[in-house]
Amino acid sequence: MISRRTIRVKVMQTLYSITTFENMPAPAVQASLLQQHFDQPRRLLVHLLWLLTEILRYPEKY
Repeated sequence: MISRRTIRVKVMQTLYSITTFENMPAPAVQASLLQQHFDQPRRLLVHLLWLLTEILRYPEKY
């Protein structure tokens, strides 16, 4: 579950990213930036879980 604080941080990251552009991006681009900010922690979690399973499998292989 995503907390309110996490949502607030991700929205602020997106707003900051948008303000760094010279031209205001289209709303579709803004929405995709927000989606990317939400997907990054999810991908990190999946990668860390995969890494943990690989570490646990290591003694079985060798």
